[in-house]
Amino acid sequence: MKRIDSTKDIPWFRIENYNYISELSDIDLLNEFSRRRELYNNRDTILMEIELLSCYWKGILSGKPNTNALLEKKFSDEDEDFNNYIKTLPEDEQKNYQSNEHLLDDVLSYDEAISPIEILQIIEYNKKIEIKGIYKKDKEFSYFKDDTLYSSISKIFNDDVVACEIDLSSHTDDEIIASLKGHLPKWREKMEVPEPEKRFIKSSEVSKIKAYKIIPLLDLMIWEGQIDSVIPKRVLASCVYPFGEVIGSEDLSGGNAKVSKLLNTLLCDNLSLTNITGEF
Repeated sequence: MKRIDSTKDIPWFRIENYNYISELSDIDLLNEFSRRRELYNNRDTILMEIELLSCYWKGILSGKPNTNALLEKKFSDEDEDFNNYIKTLPEDEQKNYQSNEHLLDDVLSYDEAISPIEILQIIEYNKKIEIKGIYKKDKEFSYFKDDTLYSSISKIFNDDVVACEIDLSSHTDDEIIASLKGHLPKWREKMEVPEPEKRFIKSSEVSKIKAYKIIPLLDLMIWEGQIDSVIPKRVLASCVYPFGEVIGSEDLSGGNAKVSKLLNTLLCDNLSLTNITGEF
């Protein structure tokens, strides 16, 4: 394993490239950190071979570590390439693509916890139903397997995802939330999926992501994994804290060192970034 002995051996890194972080809102900061956490968790793989991660990593190595800006550019470039491709098609085919211009207008908002069912998912469910023999159809007849019509899709497939309908017009938000709270423990018990242990990130930890310059520090740690090398703590400190900050190499290692202690918390699998608590 190669040892990096000097900041000169890390030509791509400039702490000034991370000045944008000081202007980020808490939400945008956590988005930036969340993408770093994904890169870090995949640091031992070839990031350039994973489409979205390669977008982030190419930008970071080229001195443009603002992943939100990188995403916007990626989508803009893809739109431009697609529009240029459409222009090469016959006129009737161009009209067909133009009629689908607002296709994403029909997509409801979603996140990692809740995602409304897409048409493609319904098609996938149909395939699974046929594979399991619940529904059969050929030229002469079709039938459903006995006692399956009222079965829950998720229970039949032994998934850890519950596909459900939410009646927006007949119930208030509070009623829907209360109903979910009542059914969630029953669903978990029936499907044998225990509730994961999570801890929400604290406001003090969010502020320390900026103060301790965690994002540029993580970029260097990800790079270590990519090139199978080790960056000594003194070199890390020289890169990330070059202006005489109170943080130094002694804060980067050991259980009581404030930077390494924060990193251990932030990189924990059970830490959720979806809600900021005011606890200290």
